[in-house]
Amino acid sequence: MWSTRNKCTYEDKEVNLSECKGLILSFIKDCSQLSKSCMNSPFDLMIVSNLGVSSHLRRAPRIRSCRWILPWYEEVKISCDGSSMGNPGMGGVGVVFRNHEGEVIGVFVHNLDIVPSFFAECFAIIDGLSKAKEKRWNRVWVVSDSNAAILAIQSNKIPWRLQPKWNETLDGYRKWLLQHCCEGIFHIVKGNSSQAGSSEKIPEKNRPVTPLVVTHGSGGSRTGLFRTPISGGVQSATSAHGLPRPALAVRNLMEQARFAHLCTVMSRMHHRRVGYPFGSLVDFAPDSMGHPIFSFSPLAIHTRNLLADPRCTLVVQIPGWSGLSNARVTIFGDVFPLPQDQQEWAHKQYVAKHHQGASQQWGNFYYFRMDNISDIYFIGGFGTVAWVDIKEYETLQPDKIAINGGEQNLKELNAIFSKPLKELLSTEIEIDDAALISIDSKGVDIRVRQGAQFNIQRISFEVGNPVETLEEAKASLQKLINKDCRLRL
Repeated sequence: MWSTRNKCTYEDKEVNLSECKGLILSFIKDCSQLSKSCMNSPFDLMIVSNLGVSSHLRRAPRIRSCRWILPWYEEVKISCDGSSMGNPGMGGVGVVFRNHEGEVIGVFVHNLDIVPSFFAECFAIIDGLSKAKEKRWNRVWVVSDSNAAILAIQSNKIPWRLQPKWNETLDGYRKWLLQHCCEGIFHIVKGNSSQAGSSEKIPEKNRPVTPLVVTHGSGGSRTGLFRTPISGGVQSATSAHGLPRPALAVRNLMEQARFAHLCTVMSRMHHRRVGYPFGSLVDFAPDSMGHPIFSFSPLAIHTRNLLADPRCTLVVQIPGWSGLSNARVTIFGDVFPLPQDQQEWAHKQYVAKHHQGASQQWGNFYYFRMDNISDIYFIGGFGTVAWVDIKEYETLQPDKIAINGGEQNLKELNAIFSKPLKELLSTEIEIDDAALISIDSKGVDIRVRQGAQFNIQRISFEVGNPVETLEEAKASLQKLINKDCRLRL
């Protein structure tokens, strides 16, 4: 609008309303792509409304993956960002410099006056280049999250307040790289024309990629663990003890357990501890596919570690005992924060499993989910050792007896059958205590104590009569006890 006004005032040109309207629409379209504040004031809305332009809220894109790409050898990566609290409003910029090894070699922030968000984004790029020029970093790669700022630099439509600094900075670089953080990479070449330069798209695959990138789909590469055939003896152990197959056993275990050990990688903010594994005791709730959902405090160390590096392992054991003969599973995967529109859904999943515990955390905690499961390693406790197929694990549904009040069911069954099971298992050696710690459709796992020693024993239900409810479990256990009494008589 100011451009049209200046042409009328100083260049004696007639007002072309359709051209003015077209330019405004073009600028709105450019600035609205991933912009943090396109029309943040009623004045912007008044302008487009008077021009007969309808407006609507644009949906924010969902971030599905993050790529960490290192610069070339002896190249400096400049990550720029600028923002304002209004459009215009109080603004500021921040820039991070990294070398080809990913190390931070420089950081600076700068407060601005009342400026639009577009101005702050352009200022961040130009100021980052200016600081790199002072350090004599000649090979640079600039990354920004603003389409509008990138288009402005490509077409030399820099805000006039930044034009002198831009011209001075550009003199120090003949060729440099500019990239949107979600798009491809462009060469910015210094030329002799009135424009800042021309652009040439570079295929993204030509950039170096670290092993943290995971590509899904057929034909793509995937980093992770290789499954090795170390599951010998699984078939015999499973059939001998009436165990569910490993994938189903893991699903049942995830339903019955409430707590697990989460191991994350210490981030750079922890200085000398960076790179070391960090273990935490956390609570969780699995979703319908068996992916664990977590409730984390933003102040927790494991939360900060996951935000820097989502790779982790989760070790889950049958509740009630932590001995080496106990069944346990290690799940390898990547944990990310859930988007805001899924927080309420995750809260309901938590309440269903943890009852009042999760509702008390709702105000201060944020929900995360292991979106990608890369491997599952299961030790069943009865000679069962297996790498579990992920697709099978996600497809299977846990036994109904494990889902419906698993912990409460075990308490009730122990109250009724603890002493009879102790007598049942004392046929050869006298035992001091017996307690049920796990149940599935095929049988129960019992923790047995002899003096100071503990071990796990398995009792299978009758073949062909899978147990689904608490009453069926009571009937099956009573039948086994009655059968044993008749044999003794």
